[in-house]
Amino acid sequence: MCVYGGAGMDSDLPLPVEPLHEQADRLPADGRPIVAQFDADSIVVYQAYAKPIATWAVAHQRLGGPAFSQSRMT
Repeated sequence: MCVYGGAGMDSDLPLPVEPLHEQADRLPADGRPIVAQFDADSIVVYQAYAKPIATWAVAHQRLGGPAFSQSRMT
């Protein structure tokens, strides 16, 4: 499952997902890689969230809730 949303995000954008352990052999062994998907119009970057944020997002199928802050986005 992929949860995403926010200003300018298309909530119907289908993104293929796979567990990180299945991607491990394609990621650099050193450093801190950025996992993202892109096309001609956008770049979608994965960002980890605290459990309360993720729980609310799964329940509501969008980002938000009392623990979420748009100002903390990187």
